[in-house]
Amino acid sequence: MPRLTRCTLNYLEDGQDEHLPPPSPTPTHHHTLQKFDIQDLDYGEIAEQLLNLLILPSLVSLSFNSVYNSPENVAAFLDRSVCRLTTLIDVCGNAHDLLALAPRLPALERLEYPGHFGDNVQRPILGEEIGHNILPNLRELLIHGRVSWRFLVDLILLCPLKTLSIHIDASDANLFVDEESARRFEDLIKNGYKIKITCRVRGESEDRDLFAQSRIS
Repeated sequence: MPRLTRCTLNYLEDGQDEHLPPPSPTPTHHHTLQKFDIQDLDYGEIAEQLLNLLILPSLVSLSFNSVYNSPENVAAFLDRSVCRLTTLIDVCGNAHDLLALAPRLPALERLEYPGHFGDNVQRPILGEEIGHNILPNLRELLIHGRVSWRFLVDLILLCPLKTLSIHIDASDANLFVDEESARRFEDLIKNGYKIKITCRVRGESEDRDLFAQSRIS
């Protein structure tokens, strides 16, 4: 399928004869694949090796589960493919893994991540650790679950962006922006940033404007 542009993968099997030695993996080029969606796979060990076997130079959208792939593994795949992702969906990532990948995502416009922007982020982001001006084209951030507002403000300060839409898919009907973070967001807006923060609580039919609710008078 040399002209394939989209692929959703939801099943893997090793296909190896236990009496034969495993083949030496050689990465396979696919020059036209643009969107690759890797669903939750039963064979974790095989899934972990999957990106090691691929070179996808035309890829612009990747959806995967980072339980099977470390940041180092994904970084090696991106370096090898020399692709420019505009959409990244990680169904099981965490904030520090994202920061490790950020320098390799200069074209990223849309990021969808689970709710690991929460209590596991115990310290602010330090620009000297990961470099400044990361994710320069990020425009849309979707988060599933809990969120650390401090982390988000720190992330925005490291991104040379002025417009960002943040949407949170949450189960907590009492989700709000704390006073300190609301003040920091307010300062960003006064300095020319355009930031929109919406939330859809499960069971509700309309989005909430969290920033409007938390705006300091």
